This record gives sequence, C-alpha cells and structure tokens, in this order.
Amino acid sequence: MEVNIEEICQDSPQFNLKIKKHEQEVEVLLENLIRILQVSQKFTKSATKFSNIGNEFANEITNFQANKITTTLDNQVSSLLQTCSLKLQEINQTRVLIFTQIENLLVQPVEEFITNDIGPVKRARLKLDQLTIEKKSLTKKVQEQKNNRELITQLGEIEKQYLLTKFELVSNLHKIQAKKKFDMVERIAAIIYSQLTFFHSGYDSLTEIENQMRDLVLELEGVKVNYEKKIQEDNQKKQNLLTILEEKKKKSAIQQKKQTQRLRPQPQPQQKKQKVMEKKGSLFKKSESGNKEWEKKFFSIKNNRIYYINTQNNSRKIESLDLRLCTVKQINDNNTNRNCFEVLGKEKKYLLQSETSQERLDWIEVIKNNILPSHNQEGTTKPNTTQSTRPQPKKTIPNQNNEKNLQILKLFQTIRGNNICADCSRENPQWCSITHGVLICDDCSSIHRTLGEDISKVKSILSSEWKEESIELIKELGNLRVNSIYERKLIRRKPTINSVLDYKKTFITEKYKEKKYLQKLGSSAELNEKLYNSIQNNKLFDSFFCIAYGANPNWKNAKRQNQTSLHHAIASCNKSIINLLLISGSRFDIIDSNMQTPLHIAVKNRKIELVKRFIDLGHWLFPPAVDQNFKTAYNLAQELNFTEACLLLKDSYQKEKSIKKIEMKQQDQRLFQQQELELNEKRKQFLSLLPMNTRPKNDAPELPPKKYQDFDSLWPYYLTNPLVKEFVSSVGEQIKTTKQNKTVVKK
Repeated sequence: MEVNIEEICQDSPQFNLKIKKHEQEVEVLLENLIRILQVSQKFTKSATKFSNIGNEFANEITNFQANKITTTLDNQVSSLLQTCSLKLQEINQTRVLIFTQIENLLVQPVEEFITNDIGPVKRARLKLDQLTIEKKSLTKKVQEQKNNRELITQLGEIEKQYLLTKFELVSNLHKIQAKKKFDMVERIAAIIYSQLTFFHSGYDSLTEIENQMRDLVLELEGVKVNYEKKIQEDNQKKQNLLTILEEKKKKSAIQQKKQTQRLRPQPQPQQKKQKVMEKKGSLFKKSESGNKEWEKKFFSIKNNRIYYINTQNNSRKIESLDLRLCTVKQINDNNTNRNCFEVLGKEKKYLLQSETSQERLDWIEVIKNNILPSHNQEGTTKPNTTQSTRPQPKKTIPNQNNEKNLQILKLFQTIRGNNICADCSRENPQWCSITHGVLICDDCSSIHRTLGEDISKVKSILSSEWKEESIELIKELGNLRVNSIYERKLIRRKPTINSVLDYKKTFITEKYKEKKYLQKLGSSAELNEKLYNSIQNNKLFDSFFCIAYGANPNWKNAKRQNQTSLHHAIASCNKSIINLLLISGSRFDIIDSNMQTPLHIAVKNRKIELVKRFIDLGHWLFPPAVDQNFKTAYNLAQELNFTEACLLLKDSYQKEKSIKKIEMKQQDQRLFQQQELELNEKRKQFLSLLPMNTRPKNDAPELPPKKYQDFDSLWPYYLTNPLVKEFVSSVGEQIKTTKQNKTVVKK
C-alpha cells in the first residue's frame, strides 16, 4: 500500500475501505506468525531432547568400548567404536547449533516483528477510532454554535491529529507489506539452508568411516564362522567319519564292478557294411604359402587317389595324392578350427575343413577305405606291440579330468571363506552356484536346484567341465564377498550342519529368491546405469553387485545407441563379465538402435569364441535376425571374410532348418491323425443307427476309402452293401405303408 498524502487528506470512503482491507491482511499475517512461533518452539524443544538422547547413546558406545567385551580383534573394534562415538557426538553438537540458529533466525525476529511492526498498526487503529468519535461530536457542536471560536479551534486540532494518525497507520501498513515480501521468506530460506548444511556435514562425517566399517564386517564374518565351527566340531568329526566310510564303500563297489567287466565276454564284431570308395565335393584347404589362408577347392576321390584343381598364376594344375600310403587324422574342434581333418602322405600333407561335422566323418571314412589295410591299422599313433589285442578302456581322459577338477577345487577353496559352505558352514563344499559365485555343500545344492536355474544354477566342481571364464568368476567373487551382499541385513541365525532341511530351505529361499537380507539402495535406473559403467571400467564384482541388487541386464542405454550391457561387454571382450550377464538372464536376441544382436557385435569384432558360445546357447534363430542394412550375422561374416564364423553359422542354420522341417512334418502327421480319429468317430455314429444284422462283424472295422471324407458322403458308400440296401428299402416300404394307413383313417 503506497502512502498518498492527497488521499489521506481527502479521507474518501474508497480509501478507508482500502485501509481496512490491508488491515485484514495484517490480521491473517499475525495469525500465521503466531502459529509458526508455536511450532518452532515445539520443534526446538523436541530437537534438544533428541540431541541429549543422542549424546547418551554415544556415551554408551564409549562405555561399551571401554569394557572390551570382544575377545578378538580388540584393537580394530575398539578404535572403530571410539571413532563412531566421536562422530555421533559431533553430529549432535552440530544439531544443537542448528536449533540455536532456528531460535536466533526465526523465533526472536518474529517476536520483534510482531511487537515493533504489527503493534503500532493496532495502536494507530485504536487512536484513529477514538479521534473519529471526537471529531463527529465537535462537528455537531460547531454546527449548533457557529460563532464559538473555542470549539472551532478544538475541531481544527482534532482534525490535525486525525490526519497525522491516519498517515502513521498507512505508513506502517506500507512498511509491513514491503517487509513481509523479503524478511520472513529470507529467514525461512536461511533455516532450510542450515538444515542442508547439517545433513551434508553428517553424511561427509560418516562417509569417512564407511570403508573401515565394511572391512570390519568382513573380518567379523570370519570370526562368526570360526565361532560356529568350534561349536560344531564334534558333529563335524562324526560327519567326516561317515564320509570316509561312504567313500570306502564306493571304492569297493567300483573295484568290484571293474572286476566283473574284465570277466565279461567281449561282443562279437558286427557284419561289415559295403565300403564307399569314391566321393566328390567342396572342401576348404589351408594354403601352403606364407599367408596360410583357407581356400575353397573341389576334391574328388577315385582309384585310391585324391584329386583337386590348383589355380596359381592364372594356370590350372591338377594335384593328386596316393591314398594307399597315407594316413588320415581327425583334428579336435577348438575356438578357431572346426570340422577339420588332415591327410598325411610321405611327401605332402593336406589340412582340410568341411562345412559340417557329418560331412567330415563321411570324407574320413572314404579315405580310410582307400588306405591299404596294413597301413590303416597303424594310423597316426602306433600302439605298443606288447599290449593285448583286446581293446583297452580309456582311462587317461577321466584321470586327467579328475586331476584337473581336483586342482580347480583346491584353487576355489584357497579363496577366503570358500573352505566352508556359504549357507550352512559345512566344511569341504564340492558344489558351486554359478549364478551367485558361492561354494555350497550337497544338501544346500539340492535346495538350490529347487529354486530353478533362473535363480541359482548349480554345478558340481569334481564332475563338471569348467571353462576359464567360469573359474575367473568364482575367483573374483567367493563366499565371503557374496555373503557381505546377500546377508547385509541378516538378523536371524544362519542354518548349521545339524539344522533340519526345512529350516535350510526357508533360509536359502529368503536369501537368494526373495532377497530378504539385502540392504535397499538407489533406484533401478541408477543401478542399471551403474551396471553399464562397471562393464566399461572392467569391474566384475561391481557388475555382480548391481545385478544382485536388482539391476536389469537387458536395460538399454539411450546414450549409447540403445545397447544393452551384453552388447557393451562383447565390444570390450571381457569373458567373465559376459559369462555373468548370460547366467543372470541377459537376452542374446535383443537389438540396439542399429537392429544388431550381440551375435552381430561378436562377428563385427571377430570374436570366434563368442560366436561359438551364442550358437551353443541356441542363438541362431530361424529365420535369422537382420540389422538395419538387412544383413544377418552370416552375411556380415561373409562381408568381413570371417571364414570360421561363416562355417559355424552356416552349419547351425542348416541344423535349425532341418529341425523346423521335422517339426512341421510332425505337426502335419498329428493333424492327419486327428482327422482320421474324427472320421472314425463319425463312422461309429453311423453304424450305431444300422440294424444289428447289417453291421460289420469285427468291432474295429476299416475306414472307408479316402474319397469319403465327410459324413454325408458315407451314405452312398454304405448303400453299396446289399444288406444295408435291403434294410433301407424295407424301411422305405414301411414308411410308405404307414402314410397310406393314416390317409385311410382320416377319410
């Protein structure tokens, strides 16, 4: 409200209404300020009480540390508790300062504002009302006594005081209106900012001891495990004794089985089938020049020789090799070579590659048929002449695998916390949950299987084949690190060896499936982005951490061409992280902005191991996926001259195509059988309408010819039967006679 002297002197009704309106606003402001004062005083009292209780809590922590209740890790625990107590006391002191600022910034200024600014408005209004009454009374007297100069002088004095009081009222209203716009809002903003400063300082203070707390939790986990281990020592000895007895029993059973196998008569050789001596077709041959490239050649086997056309320097030359004095050797498949075999002669050798594994076997069989019998028996490895002619069992490979798996088990158990089961603390665990990277015992592994492979994929350490990326995954994680995530908020007691199976099952379900003991973190969007960044930084444990807390491995990063974490991991070629993502449910048929699947990315980066892995997982869809340039992964491999990937993808494509054909054929057969059953049912319904003497003698008669496919077309077929024909004609005569009789009766 602006101070206008002319309007004050005129004293118009509109101006008086305007003053009353602003006075009402001041009344509302006064009520709000009083409520703010009351709430602020309550807030300050409660906060002061809370700070006092917080100081008592910090003192109790100090007393707990002084009593040295813990028996292990005394120095580390004592220093940490002392630090926690000091941090809490610092936070409480900061809180007291904040509430003192509330008293200084809000409560006292508001009280002064009410007294110094709103109070004069109230007093001016009372004085103005009193002067108005006196002014009206003197005006009436002056009108009655017009020549009384004393009354006129008093009236002039009253009017002067009236105008000055109104001026004071208007100026105070203008002052309040201007002051409330910045003064009160500024003070409230200062209080909010002080709260922000308090929480920031508390967060910074506690963050300083976060790493120390995390290390202590890991150490205490080991102490807790040792404590339970001592309690269960007697039961463990008994269990070890039972295990030793069981192993002895198994060994004796195996030895007895081997003895029975030695005494078992050998099977008679089967009758030899007719040998195939000739074959033609295309094969890939590894060049003998310096570049060692694979070249596609047309080969032909005829008259105990193998021929192919060699094109060099724009000339055609027929090369051949006498197979009668050669040997053939099949080469095991690996990441770079698949479906390969080698023909070894006295002067030269051919390293060949077929498109499919079956085609390789066919070529090897034909080549062996052309080799001389005496030379073919020698093969590529000459057996010891002192050995028996009876075929010996293959013992080397199982022994090698068994020794390798034992080394893997020892390697896993050397990791801290992996010497006991992650769920019940039983010693010497020999099973592994690949999904979570922990070692578990036999009982817990059976419970993990009931959760399903999408929750926990279980694998035996001693009897399963282990790839390098899976071994690196277990080495990076381990029981202690994984339990620090999945048992962060564990309150109940963990199962032990002697716990009943139902209790173990409940605990494992709550731990891995329901994730009941995980501490809640940020939003899913933050976790998804953190997972993507951890792959970029090549941090496996951080990736597992994000997935455990609910990060979606199939989340698409809009900033990176809608690529998923699997796309990104393939580009960086971290096998362990790729293995973790695939185990955690990453879809390998999902596309990015370029409509490329992870298989496209693997071919693009020439990662033959990943191409083979995706094909083994069943990635090669039928029909295959295409990118924005309408290219499949096979087309992309052809464009990049990626020969190994071309062979793998083409072979997989042909297999999928044949499987689809078989499925369609089976579907047609099922449909035909269903139609046959329906037709047979209709025939039975029709036969039930016929007299007994016209029905076929057998209970399961043959169906009519295929041209009679519906119920209506069955009538002409059955009328060819003389008995049926006679029955139908007799029924017709009876119907005709009945109609004639009815007509006679009516007449």
